[in-house]
This record gives sequence, C-alpha cells and structure tokens, in this order.
Amino acid sequence: MGNQSSRTGEPGRQPNDHEMMILYRLQKSLYTRLIQSPQHLSLLESLWNLTHQHKSGIKFEPISEYWKWDAGFSSCNPGDDLRSMGELGLRCLIYFVQNHYTEFTLMRRRRGGYPFAKSAMAVARSICQVFYLVDLDGHPGRFPIQLTLYWQLLHDEMVFYKLFGLFFFKFEELYCDWVAQHRSKEINNTCSIGTIILLVENGKQLLLGELNKAPTEVSDLARMCGNGVVVVSKRAKPMERIDGAQALTSSVWKIQSKKADMHSARAKEALALNLFAGLLEKSVHGTLAA
Repeated sequence: MGNQSSRTGEPGRQPNDHEMMILYRLQKSLYTRLIQSPQHLSLLESLWNLTHQHKSGIKFEPISEYWKWDAGFSSCNPGDDLRSMGELGLRCLIYFVQNHYTEFTLMRRRRGGYPFAKSAMAVARSICQVFYLVDLDGHPGRFPIQLTLYWQLLHDEMVFYKLFGLFFFKFEELYCDWVAQHRSKEINNTCSIGTIILLVENGKQLLLGELNKAPTEVSDLARMCGNGVVVVSKRAKPMERIDGAQALTSSVWKIQSKKADMHSARAKEALALNLFAGLLEKSVHGTLAA
C-alpha cells in the first residue's frame, strides 16, 4: 500500500500521541450506548430540531412517528437504528443534517430508496473499521499499533465527520447506479439490507484506495465522489454547545498526557498498548455502570 505515484510499498506508521487521543475519544463515543440521560436527550433534541427546522409547532418527543416520516428512521424509536453506533452515530447524523440539510431531504426518500438512518449507521461503522476503532467482529479495534498511510488526516475529530459526509454522498451515488442497473425491480420498494451492505463495502474499498495514497487533508479526497467538493470546501458549522453540555472540538476534550523517552520501537509499542488497554478498560467500565 502507499502513494500510487511515489510511495508504493511504504509501510506507514503508528498514530502519534495527538492522533491516538482523537481515536480514543471517537472509540469511546462509539461504545457509549445511548440512554435517557440529559446529555443524550439534548443531542437527540438537537437532531429533532435540525430535521424539523422548517416546521413550527412540533414539540420534541424521544419516541414519535415524526422520527420515521421526517428524519428517515425505520421506526418511531430512533434508538433502534442508532444502537449499533452509540453516541458516535447520533453525532454523525447531527453533523450531516446540520451541514447538508438540502442533501438530507433528497436522500431521505419518503417512498422507496434505502432506509436512511440504517444506511448512515452502516457507512459510519465502515469508517470506524477503516480507522481501527472496531474490528469486523464488533470488538474494539487495536488502533494504537496499526500502521497506516492516513493517520495524518486526523487533525481533529471533525475530520471523522467530514469523511462520514463524503462517504455517505458516495453511497448515494452507488445506490443510484444500482437502481439504474436494476430497473426491473419495483422502485417504490425500499432496497434490502443485503444491498446496503454490498454498496457500503464497495464504498469502503473506494475510500481505502484514496486513503492509501497518503492524503494529508480531507480535500485530497474530493475526487472520491461527484459531491466531494461540497463536503471538503464547505466550512462545517461549529458543533460547539450543540448538546448543551460539551463541544465536539478537541479543545473541550483536552487530556493531559506525559511523554516518556522512547529508546526503541518496542518500547513505543508497549507504551501504546498499555495506554490503549487502560483507556479502553475505563471506557467499558463506565458504559457498564451507565
């Protein structure tokens, strides 16, 4: 793997301290299950307000038919579709609707199409696999010891959400191509979960192909889809205070860490694994306690 023009065969590197903290926070959000806490209800209400921004007088309800008809969920309970991605999945949807509302209304088809929220969660989980936040079996990924050519993309957590938007747009393109090739199928019927999995996997391989060219900015991935420029050139709206409690920016999540002298690659790997194990144990215990 490597840059197709000049870095063929380059093995990549492990994430540095800054990138590892970003990855840990994303992984923690992924494994934080949604509960009826003030923070999660506030996040859910933020998504409600975004999806109903052109409708007045509709009061927020955690469980409502409006989630199904206006927000693209498969049932009245949004938690059913969000369960596989936890808090991170909810934040992905908030980012997408907040920054790409027009595209959201087009992609969330009232008849036919694909289950919007479920497809979004499949896309988000695929990105989590690409960044080794989770493995294919659903176990926590071992990102601290993984060698890749794209860790340098992780300037902050917003990069993950921009990649989600880029990948979701590509998924829409792949779906439209699939419909064009299967005209004999009833257009008004929602496509199957099997088709969603196939399209997401195709998109994942395309994304990996671009990432393995060692991009340094999300803008380097704009050619991945027709609407790529929309994602990479549009300045993302600030997500600070969106849940009334915490911001998504890394400045709010400052974590103090001590840097030790590392005299060998083995010492660095051991430190990474110890840090990963300790943080993950803390995260799992916190989730179980909740």
